Amino acid sequence: MIQKEMSDAWHQKVLQLGKRLNDSDYDEFVKLIENEPFIYSLKTVRTLLKTYYDEPNDFGTQECVEGTLELAKPEDVIVATLEEFPRLYKEAYEWSFVLLGRLLKYDLNLLIKITKNIPRETKNLLLEVLLADEDFDEDFENSLKFKEFLKKELNLRDRS
Repeated sequence: MIQKEMSDAWHQKVLQLGKRLNDSDYDEFVKLIENEPFIYSLKTVRTLLKTYYDEPNDFGTQECVEGTLELAKPEDVIVATLEEFPRLYKEAYEWSFVLLGRLLKYDLNLLIKITKNIPRETKNLLLEVLLADEDFDEDFENSLKFKEFLKKELNLRDRS
């Protein structure tokens, strides 16, 4: 039988361990992410993104999630990251910048196509983050074009 999705128990366990409240949680979390035969679905990407927090310190365990996200379909990562972005910005501030950078590495047309369907508040937040950090323009060639798209979507003229 072909597994079409990670089990509900897996999703629940990842979310529980994603808070990493003690040392044993760190090890179990990494094992759960690295030792599973992954089904890279939108639901799995959504679950993985819910494990990003600023506190407590993840002691590098989040990097195994980063590696897993690299293998997922770009469309799923873009959709899930944009859905989760407002929470990420509040609860995983530093990671929100990293994850936005990941989005800027994807095909710009795909990113724009998906971004057209997100709430205006999220578009505004994305633009605020991009404008707040000049490194985006230096590090990601899609940054300037994506900012221009967001300004146009938000009907903004010159917001530099």
